[in-house]
Amino acid sequence: MFTRTNKLKVIFKEAHEDHALDIGLTNDNVYIIRGHIFTLICPAEIIDNDVLAELVKLTGGLPSKGEAISYVKNDEPQMTRVEFIEEDLNSEWEKAENVVTATRMIISSGSDIQVVYQTNKLEKIMVPARLHNCIGLPRGDNEEMQPIHITADGYLIAVSNEMQFRFDQHKIKWIQEWEILDKCRDIDLNWSLVDVNLYQ
Repeated sequence: MFTRTNKLKVIFKEAHEDHALDIGLTNDNVYIIRGHIFTLICPAEIIDNDVLAELVKLTGGLPSKGEAISYVKNDEPQMTRVEFIEEDLNSEWEKAENVVTATRMIISSGSDIQVVYQTNKLEKIMVPARLHNCIGLPRGDNEEMQPIHITADGYLIAVSNEMQFRFDQHKIKWIQEWEILDKCRDIDLNWSLVDVNLYQ
C-alpha cells in the first residue's frame, strides 16, 4: 500500500464523525473504504492490519463478504449490499489521461492548508493537505505506482498494482485563492534546480 496509515486515520475519523464512513468487502475479498472526500480500494490480503485495526476502533466491526456498512458516530450502522459502493477506479484512472503532480507551493486557506498541484499543461488546482499527506511511496519490491491522474469531473486518482485511492481537490471559494492560481497559471512550479537561473 502506497498510502500512509497514520494519515488515513485522520480522514477516516473525519468521515466517521462528521459525515459517513462506508466500508464494504466484495465477494472477491476486496475492501472498499469510502468517505465524503476519498475512496480507497485494496485487496484484503494486501491491506495493512493497522488500517483494519483503525476501522474497527472507529466502528466496532467490519463487514462480511458481499456486505457494506455505513457508519456514523453516535448512530446505528446502516447495512447495504457492497454493489452499491463498488467502483472501478482503475478504469476511471485509465480514462483520465491528464497527469497531475504535487508542487512545492502550499497555501493557507481559512482553517486548512492546501497543496498546489499542476497538470502537464500547467493548470493549477489545490488539494487539502490532509489528503495529499495520505499519498506515500510504493512499499516493498513488488508495488508499482503510476502517475496521479485527474478525471474530467475533477477527482484525483492514484493507483498501483496493489490498490487505488481517489481523492477530492479543494473547491475554490475565496477570490484570493483564484487570484493566486491565476497568477501562477503559466509558471512551472516544479521547475528543476538545473534550469537556467538569473545569474547564468
